Amino acid sequence: NIENQSRLRAIANRRLKTLWFALYNLQQKWSEAEPLVSRKLVDDYFQLYDAIHACGEQQYIVDSSKNLDVFDLLRKAHPKRMKAIVLDRDYRAVIHSKMKRGQEMIGSARSWAARVRESHRIATLMGPSRCLLLKYEDLCLNPEKQLQRVCRFLNVEYTDAMLERPTSNIHHIGGSPS
Repeated sequence: NIENQSRLRAIANRRLKTLWFALYNLQQKWSEAEPLVSRKLVDDYFQLYDAIHACGEQQYIVDSSKNLDVFDLLRKAHPKRMKAIVLDRDYRAVIHSKMKRGQEMIGSARSWAARVRESHRIATLMGPSRCLLLKYEDLCLNPEKQLQRVCRFLNVEYTDAMLERPTSNIHHIGGSPS
């Protein structure tokens, strides 16, 4: 009947609003999210990392998800297990890329600056033994020198093969829309 449908619709709307509010809060400030949610997220990430490690027996797992809030949670939970390579890019290139996707220049500049500040804050907290700052433009200008820096940081042997880029059988997950 109509009365029951109205009541169910009202309940569903309240639940959707509650869910939206919870997701909005998680998205805005992970550090202020309910500790159980944060702990569960951290545990899930490390279970995934451990499973990947067990399958491939690799020393490092690359997570290029770019979510600084999640990375900071993981860093706080297991600081000795985390290393970071912060790849900084010149603001002009970043803003140009965002503008090509329809974003405004001022908003793009502000978001770039905020992201750089936050990544450098985390880098400072981690220290140079756990975090390497790398400029994208330096990597492009002198890839051998910069890859050698990365290898020293990760304590892995550098080989010239690292400069070769495969041209087939490449599978990108996610990726840049530009």
